Amino acid sequence: MTDSLLMTPLLERAWRVAAAAHAGQHRKATDIPYLVHPAAVALILQRSGFHDEHLIAAAILHDVVEDTEWDLARLEGMFPAKVLEIVDVLTERKLDAGGRRRTWGDRKTEQVRRIKASPMECRAVWLADKRHNLETIAFDVADGVEVWSRFHAPREKVLANYRAGVEAARHGDPRLERLAGECLQIVDRLEAAAASEPPAASLG
Repeated sequence: MTDSLLMTPLLERAWRVAAAAHAGQHRKATDIPYLVHPAAVALILQRSGFHDEHLIAAAILHDVVEDTEWDLARLEGMFPAKVLEIVDVLTERKLDAGGRRRTWGDRKTEQVRRIKASPMECRAVWLADKRHNLETIAFDVADGVEVWSRFHAPREKVLANYRAGVEAARHGDPRLERLAGECLQIVDRLEAAAASEPPAASLG
């Protein structure tokens, strides 16, 4: 696959499925159409030197199983096994075996463990996903938007989880190292911004 990869039949199918699956969805606590996110992840991957159409297709589809009513079985037959493997690894297991919602900490700890042991292709999409998520957080923080209430954990734990996930995924390829470095720079900026905030006013 060449550096000029723009569109193939596989990517066209991925865009159509993602558009249908995410129809009506928006980014958390915003009015931004959700499809902006997978588009950004795919763009970050290509900009970072990844031009395999299977990786780009997986980037486009990476949240379909986790965040929509589509399951992996519905994607089978539509996409190659390599694409489905990446999507499966990146899908967070939100419910336990009994159908109960798992805690934020359990889910994130398992994610980091799975990513660290996953193939390079999975880690590439993971890092591109984290790169875009972190950039959107930093963008909103710079605009004075209160973002941390969107999460199910305090800011310190959210940023620590991002750092752990990035460190778990960065090994084995110089392109991963560059992506990880970009992610960690944003984490550093967000932590520095938090440290410079004035203390909350006393209620006493």
